Amino acid sequence: MMGDLLAAVLHDRPALTAARPLAGGGQVEEWDQGVWCFTPAAPSQFDLVLSAGVHGNETAPVELLDQLGQALLDGSQPLRCRLLLILGNPAALRQGVRYLDEDMNRQFGAQPGGGRDAQRAHALRQHIQRFFADGAPTALRVHYDLHTAIRGSLIEQFALCAAPDPAEARFDPLAWLAAAGMRAALLYQRSAPTLTAWTHSQHHAHAATLELGKARPFGHNQAIDLSQLAQQLRHWLASPTLPAAPNTSPPPMPCFRVARDIPRLSDAFRLHLAADTANFTPLYPGQLLAEDGDTRYVIDEQDARVIFPNPNVANGQRAGLVIVPWDLP
Repeated sequence: MMGDLLAAVLHDRPALTAARPLAGGGQVEEWDQGVWCFTPAAPSQFDLVLSAGVHGNETAPVELLDQLGQALLDGSQPLRCRLLLILGNPAALRQGVRYLDEDMNRQFGAQPGGGRDAQRAHALRQHIQRFFADGAPTALRVHYDLHTAIRGSLIEQFALCAAPDPAEARFDPLAWLAAAGMRAALLYQRSAPTLTAWTHSQHHAHAATLELGKARPFGHNQAIDLSQLAQQLRHWLASPTLPAAPNTSPPPMPCFRVARDIPRLSDAFRLHLAADTANFTPLYPGQLLAEDGDTRYVIDEQDARVIFPNPNVANGQRAGLVIVPWDLP
């Protein structure tokens, strides 16, 4: 059943900017279409950003955030932390397309585009900056951006995030990701033009992009199990502060790092993988992965895998990532 938040976006209703009380205490303000700031009745040391729908055809995470938002509105979900809930690309959600002009999750770097998706990304940066500025200076900042994937995956639910900082004692990101149902983590060592890379680098948030299964239309997501993630998010919403690690010990989660990306340089680009190649498919040394004119991409890494292979990206964009295992110290 569709909640009030998703209905407002899909029916293109103007934002209701006046603050409204929540049935369980606190209030909610609609800062923009698809952007709601939930404030608890008592001060909090935990600032949480939850986003979904940055790609308009990835609906399962949108349905989850809609359910959580509806539970906050009707009082069935306690609210003890500050929450910014974002449905990222309303126009793309209404059309059921990945994006309008250009990939919105590539518009958070130093050189964004000029289309409608880039304009929305600029607005989201402003809203997130305002949210963190309004919070306590010492508050713990966490951001999960929820996605589903174009193709299948040998590891269905996984996270992409910065390598954890050993000096940060307040929050164990990998333990929480495992408790949320993630079965692998891809750790990046350099920034990317994505939403969570931006909140991590610019606002020092513990930020992760969560890949949760195969992208499907609204109402067709029964095969995607988000129960562990939903349980964790409900726990977080009821927490004015957050312990460093979950109460239960999650199973070990393998970690990977990016060995290199495979850029599409020209219209001559050819990716030598089947169209249905799944994320985390193993690659072998000597394998010719792609060609682009005179440029050949040959695998020389041991235990390599591929994720996000997509030969149809625009020239200059990445057409896949080669990843390898990473044993953290």
